[in-house]
Amino acid sequence: MDSTQQYIWDKVNAYPVTAEGDRFVLNPSRAFSLVEDSFGFTLMVGADTTSASSFDRARAWLSDCVSNHSMCDVEPNVHAPGRLLLLGHHQDGSIKLVDTPKQPSSPLQYACLSYCWGTDAVGVLVTTAENIEQHSRGIPIEALPKTITDAVRVCRELQIPYLWVDSLCIIQGDKDDFAREGYQMDSIYSGSRLTIYAKAAASCKDGFLGRQRFGGDEWQHLARTGA
Repeated sequence: MDSTQQYIWDKVNAYPVTAEGDRFVLNPSRAFSLVEDSFGFTLMVGADTTSASSFDRARAWLSDCVSNHSMCDVEPNVHAPGRLLLLGHHQDGSIKLVDTPKQPSSPLQYACLSYCWGTDAVGVLVTTAENIEQHSRGIPIEALPKTITDAVRVCRELQIPYLWVDSLCIIQGDKDDFAREGYQMDSIYSGSRLTIYAKAAASCKDGFLGRQRFGGDEWQHLARTGA
């Protein structure tokens, strides 16, 4: 595909277009088939990140990364976080805060959440010295802000059993705990299976899953044969 040529496409073909005055002209005679790789037609953007096809693609990307990217094959758990959220496999119910085993029998598979707390985070549930015992028994999903519940869903869909979130895995207001966990922050992230970057969420209450504007026809410039 010529990087200087403009195209519109559907799920099967790409169509070159040329500018003629104030309009663009479609050239169907020069159409060519898109190459289908192991991820499907990669020019297409899913309209909804909660769809089965979106999670299928995410699982394929992660599998390809783990299998074929040597730089992603980092030595796990050299400096594992002191605590993780154990998620279970159901899309509802509670999660719980657990201490990380010092010498796990197998590498811990966990994800990290990178997100913005936001300016409206007052009253949002965090782990403190007063509630850490309760959190070790269980944290109701409905008590958490949406960005964190979205991250829990992503992990469950990708079959990653643990999640690290700073507000829940570090005891807030405890300087010693923050110093201990903060000191190894780079290792916590680099030792994770993946990092979920909630870039679109300006607040922990916003969430990041759902319909995305780049999945709409007006953004993808979809064309149909003969259109």
